Amino acid sequence: MVSSRSRATPSDRSPERPSGQLMTIDEAIARFQGEWVLMKVTAVDEHHWPSQGYVIVHSSEEQDLVEAIKRERREHDLPSDTPRLPYYSFRAYPQVTTGPSFDTALRQFAADLEVGRARYHARSKR
Repeated sequence: MVSSRSRATPSDRSPERPSGQLMTIDEAIARFQGEWVLMKVTAVDEHHWPSQGYVIVHSSEEQDLVEAIKRERREHDLPSDTPRLPYYSFRAYPQVTTGPSFDTALRQFAADLEVGRARYHARSKR
């Protein structure tokens, strides 16, 4: 299901940790399905793919992630003992490889592409 929100939603902020809510990639996909997600990575899997991190922002618009990165503190402005965490941005869709779940995900992806195409054409006519 594609979110109808067009504004970015920042996650909780706390001075004790990097900005955002800590969750796994799978949790972020389930919670923000169909949206763009910007995360600071805290863990990777055995193949070195991000597996967990702090969700900085999620939005239906990819540009909102760019704006969120611009608002983040620069590494040279952080205290020297602050961990340097890489960013990871992704479109929140479940990862499937075969079977009925693949067919369902493919249909949802195609429907979401049509919605995106319609938004693009509506904006370009302004």
